Amino acid sequence: MRRGLSALVALLACARAYEGNGLNLPASYIIPGGEGEGPWGEWGEVSPCSRTCGGGVASQKRTCLQVEGQPLCTGGDTKYFSCQTQDCPEGSVDFRTEQCEAFNGEKFRGIKFDLQPYMDPSKPCELNCKPAGNGPWVRYYFQHRRPLIDGTRCYEDPYDVCVNGKCQPVGCDMMLNSTAREDKCRECRGNGANCNTTTGIFETTASSQDLIHGYNDILLIPAGATNIIIEELFYSNNYLALRAKNGTYYLNGRHNLALPGPFRIAGAHWTYEHTYQGSPVLPKLRCLGPTTEPLYLSLLFQDEMVKIRYEYSVPNNTAPPTDKRYNWVHEEFTPCSATCGGGFQTRNVTCRSREELEIVEESLCDEGLRPPTNQSCSPEPCPVA
Repeated sequence: MRRGLSALVALLACARAYEGNGLNLPASYIIPGGEGEGPWGEWGEVSPCSRTCGGGVASQKRTCLQVEGQPLCTGGDTKYFSCQTQDCPEGSVDFRTEQCEAFNGEKFRGIKFDLQPYMDPSKPCELNCKPAGNGPWVRYYFQHRRPLIDGTRCYEDPYDVCVNGKCQPVGCDMMLNSTAREDKCRECRGNGANCNTTTGIFETTASSQDLIHGYNDILLIPAGATNIIIEELFYSNNYLALRAKNGTYYLNGRHNLALPGPFRIAGAHWTYEHTYQGSPVLPKLRCLGPTTEPLYLSLLFQDEMVKIRYEYSVPNNTAPPTDKRYNWVHEEFTPCSATCGGGFQTRNVTCRSREELEIVEESLCDEGLRPPTNQSCSPEPCPVA
C-alpha cells in the first residue's frame, strides 16, 4: 500500500519546527476517500496541530499530478493524524466548553448569555451551545455554523475525535484510526481478565409496593467503577438521578431536572440522554470512569412501571496505570527482503516522551503496548522459471 513519506522521517524532519514541538508520530492515520491510486505527488508540509494538549489533529495534503492522457487520481488528498496527545494541565477547561465560551457576550434576541455545550448524541461533531444557569432560556440551544475544531472529543468514546465535522476512531494509544481498544476496566488492549463486571435489571410491577413516590435509592455504584451504563427499558414519567453518600445530588435532585448533555460527576465524564424537544429517546446514563467516589443511583418515582438495566465494572487489582507521558514510536517497515516465496521486514521501535519526542528508557513505556519490530511479507509463491 502506498503511504507517501515515511512516517518517522517526515515528522522528525519537521517536529522541531512544528508549533508546540509535541507532535505524536502517525503510526496510524486516516485519509477520507482512501489511499487511492494515480499520479499523486508527495505529501506536503505538516499543518499546525489543532490543539496544544489533549489530543489534537494535524494534516498533510497532496496534489494530483494528472496530465493529459493519464487517468485521474482516486482517493483523498488529505491525511489526518494525531498530535499533542499529552494530557492537558489539571483544571483545564473542556475543549468543547472552550469553543462555546468563545461566544459569551454575543447577543441572542437582544440578550447576552454565558454559554455551555449542548450535545445532540446523533450529531456529536456539531457545535451546539446553550445558556448556562437555570433561567428561562436554559431549555434552548443554539446551533453555530462554525464547525467543531478538529480534535474535539465526540464523547461517545473516550478517545474518538471530530475531524472535518465527522467523528473518527482513535485508539487507546491516542492514535487516529488505531485498532487499540480498552477492556471494560479501561486497560488498553486488555482482555478483561482483571475485571469484575456487575449487570442486572431493576424492575417493579403495577402491584408492587417497593417504591414510594419521590426519590428511591436503587443501586450503589462503588468508587473506581468503569464503563457504567444505566438505561430505562421503556418510556415512563420517572427520572434517573445520581447522588453522593452524603446526600448531595449531582443529577436530577430535588426535582431540578437536567437537560440531556455531558456532565462531570465524581471525577468522570458522564453523558445523559432522554427525550427532549419532541425527539423520543429512552433515558440513559453512560460513564467510562473511573469514578472517584461511591454514587447512589436514585429513581424519582412518578410512574407505576419501572424497568432499568445497569452495568458497571471494577478492576480486581489496583496496579498503577501506565505513565501517559511516554509512548512507543516506530518507523515504517523496511522493504521486504524478498519479492515472493516469503520474506521479512524490520523497523526500529523506540520509547519517547510525547511532548519532546526524545528517546527515553524503554522501561518508561508499557511493554504490553510495544509494536512489533518485524513481520513476514510476500508470502505468494514465486513463479516457475
